[in-house]
Amino acid sequence: MQEGASALKDGLEATQQPKKQPKKQHEKQHEKQHRKQHEMFALLSLQDATSALTLACALQKKGVGLLATKGTHEKMAQHGIETIPVSEYTGIGEIAQGRVKTLHPRILGGILGERGAEPELLPDGRPIFPIDYVVVQPYPFHEMAQNLSDQKVSAVDIDELQEHIDIGGITLLRAAAKNYRHVCALFEPQDCETVAAIIAADARGGCKVQRCLDEELLRTLASKVFQKTALNDMMIGDWLGMEVSENPLPAHRNSFADQALLLRYGENPHQAAALFVLKKNYAPPSDFQPSSPTLSGRSPSYNNLLDAYKATRAVVRQDLPTCAIVKHGNLCGLAQAHDILQAFELAYKSDSLSAYGGIVAVNRPCCEEMLEMLKKRFLTLVAAPSFAEGALETMADKANPPLLLPYPRLAYEIGGRFETRSLGEHLRLLQTPNDIRLTLDDIADKNTKEPNETQKETLLFAFEAASLMTSNAVAIVRRDTTSAKVHATVGLGCGQTSRIDAVEVALYKARREGHDLQGCVAASDGFFPFNDSLDALAKAGITAVVHPGGGKNEKGIIEHASSLGISLCSTGGVRAFSH
Repeated sequence: MQEGASALKDGLEATQQPKKQPKKQHEKQHEKQHRKQHEMFALLSLQDATSALTLACALQKKGVGLLATKGTHEKMAQHGIETIPVSEYTGIGEIAQGRVKTLHPRILGGILGERGAEPELLPDGRPIFPIDYVVVQPYPFHEMAQNLSDQKVSAVDIDELQEHIDIGGITLLRAAAKNYRHVCALFEPQDCETVAAIIAADARGGCKVQRCLDEELLRTLASKVFQKTALNDMMIGDWLGMEVSENPLPAHRNSFADQALLLRYGENPHQAAALFVLKKNYAPPSDFQPSSPTLSGRSPSYNNLLDAYKATRAVVRQDLPTCAIVKHGNLCGLAQAHDILQAFELAYKSDSLSAYGGIVAVNRPCCEEMLEMLKKRFLTLVAAPSFAEGALETMADKANPPLLLPYPRLAYEIGGRFETRSLGEHLRLLQTPNDIRLTLDDIADKNTKEPNETQKETLLFAFEAASLMTSNAVAIVRRDTTSAKVHATVGLGCGQTSRIDAVEVALYKARREGHDLQGCVAASDGFFPFNDSLDALAKAGITAVVHPGGGKNEKGIIEHASSLGISLCSTGGVRAFSH
């Protein structure tokens, strides 16, 4: 036993205090050659060596030593470019069945080390030379993942995909990007070409990064690296998460978004959907809980949230008590009044058939009296700034009560700088929001029949309603004769492929509800191209119309409106298309 313990102790001491091994003759020759020939090095590890040939040639002409992984070394040799195998430079070959090639102190130290001092030495006495250019193309994990079947992935496929999770390449790029003032980090072929051109054009000799490349370019390249590596990690995380979870949606959509709420379903019951919350610059109202946004804790559906957002957007822009009702992405009632109860009644009566099962939003707290009023209607969701205490108990005895959604979080989003829409999984459209607020001064008279100020206020409200519907859209609005501040939609036509169809739908719905259209006004989200829309509106009793104006036939439209006795106004070209 004592002999065994003594042997173990001797072994540990030998491990902790390794003897300095003498260098082999060929290693000494390589070291002298490296030190003599090159004042700096570049590291190449490429999936496609041809994408960096120009850069490799430019660096080589400037006396830069090209270190290359095994595959890159062989491919460069085929094009007549001499490189130094990484294994020769580090003194060890690939290990872990080829998974570890470049993770060596002589490589990482050369990338991360400070410049200007004498090279540090490895324990065996070899110097750590600066590596000023890191040109690495990580394994194409995303392309490999896309090539696999989404449904039944075999164990062989999973093993192959696992091998495409890059460790060394990502590490090298991140190290280079961290030390960007001294190291140029490259992975995209077009950036390789850009840097190659700069190096070739520099006639001063040598190509130290700080001298050849300006800091703005180096920062840009470093930023690209961290965005690339973050995206790479996100895709791997998505794949691993979906492999082990029954949830068909990833827990993290990208490096800045977390899944906050799994929705009941998507646009249709067979579709999965979730609400994701961005982490970057995320500062919502403190009373919003993404995991349980409704008072009851029941999860809304994908369509519920889309409609709730649109309804909330319609009311938060108004100062007076306002109610909006949305169904399948379109407005079916909008009204403002002296109190929120009256606004709800007017909005519901605008198109009671469409309002059945709709989404309601109000811009005043939902009081006990309003809750009792809501109980008499079948509604899917009600959004409000807040709800009276005991709101759930009030609704408890109603069959299929609506979801009650406090909307501060939605209102916060409506005030954002951008709006995004998706084109499939990977493409996003981004635009600034349509937040133009027209005033009475923006409503320009276009013909001899001038509207009065009260009519202009009603036209403004009508144009707001038209802007909340999908194009082509026309809104017909009636003002309460006893109060200039009470307005309500009475006919809404939306989502039509021609302007006259939108007019006809609005008139049809108004007549179906039994609304009297005499003296009402109308608004169009786009200009009237022909006289037919004005003819239909005038025949129904509409006395004033507002549209953006500016069409090719504008002069004829103005003259025709005058002949019909309609006050025609323009928003000065401000259009309100919505898709």
